[in-house]
Amino acid sequence: MLEATGARVIHNLERLAGAVAFAALVVGGSMLLMTPMSDWHDTLGLTMIAAGVAGMLITRFGTWRRERRLR
Repeated sequence: MLEATGARVIHNLERLAGAVAFAALVVGGSMLLMTPMSDWHDTLGLTMIAAGVAGMLITRFGTWRRERRLR
């Protein structure tokens, strides 16, 4: 029982760390899009936002599959 609880805590901490990293990508990309320069900043900003959103969706899909498998 204690091992199962520990495994769940570790899994939740990994998800939390991933969520923070993906959120940082979205925020950083948004900040780059807000700069008045329109060189490579726009491309990098859009790429960061897309990577952050894609990462969040992949994480959510993985969680959904895991929950479905445990039922």
